[in-house]
Amino acid sequence: MIDLLDPLFVVRSDTDKALPGKQRETLRRCSWVCCIVCGAVAMWDIMLHPVQEGLFELPSDIMQGLDDGLADLWDQNTMLLLRWKPGEGRDETALLWAAAESLGTEALSLKKQALFEEHRLLLFKYEAPKDGQRPATPIHTKWKTSASSPQGDLAKIIDTSFPAVLNVTLCLHVHAHTELAKVGQSGEKGSSEEAESTTPPSHPLPEEFSEIVGPSTDAREAYFAGCKWWTDTLDSFYGHPDNMTELDDEHHSSADSADLPTADADAEGSDLA
Repeated sequence: MIDLLDPLFVVRSDTDKALPGKQRETLRRCSWVCCIVCGAVAMWDIMLHPVQEGLFELPSDIMQGLDDGLADLWDQNTMLLLRWKPGEGRDETALLWAAAESLGTEALSLKKQALFEEHRLLLFKYEAPKDGQRPATPIHTKWKTSASSPQGDLAKIIDTSFPAVLNVTLCLHVHAHTELAKVGQSGEKGSSEEAESTTPPSHPLPEEFSEIVGPSTDAREAYFAGCKWWTDTLDSFYGHPDNMTELDDEHHSSADSADLPTADADAEGSDLA
């Protein structure tokens, strides 16, 4: 390849090939130094200067009226959490009014998703008015700020140690953890050999789960309840995979039964033979 390219491009710097030129050699070395310095500056800028928060987010005026085709279950504005303190239990209307007062929105814009009284947890969502203008700051961001430093009536009710928004990634980990635990319990009912061969390893929760939810058992169970509601609603929206498996099994069984020859067919075949 070098022999083919040599008539077109100077690809070798042999003494017998290179033309004498001290200025050209000096310029080439200066170009090398400049390239190395530019690369080092670029790496230094990337590694030591973090990207500003919100730099790659679309402006709020562009996001208004934008439909991404996904279900509302993936919107953080539909996963707002309010866990009240022990002894501060109120009905859902009073809880929504306190949340709306803290957010500075109309109380009718907040809708209940699920209420878990045994866990002191209210899961609600925000519905923006169709004719009104959407807030510049996302509601879930405002709710996080309000939940961490509540004001007014909300300060008497809310448990500030509990997360303010449901985390989808953590809920998927919780779902895998719960399902594998159920499989392990069912495997223990069988023989020990079958349990060793069929029981899969448990799915551990990530370290950030304890950082977000906290070490309290009550808080973990409350978050588990919220995640169970989200996964059940997600399955009902997209269709549970178990239903598809049952349909496939019925399809295969019917297909196999159709392929099997009947006794009458065998008799007719013997007569023809």
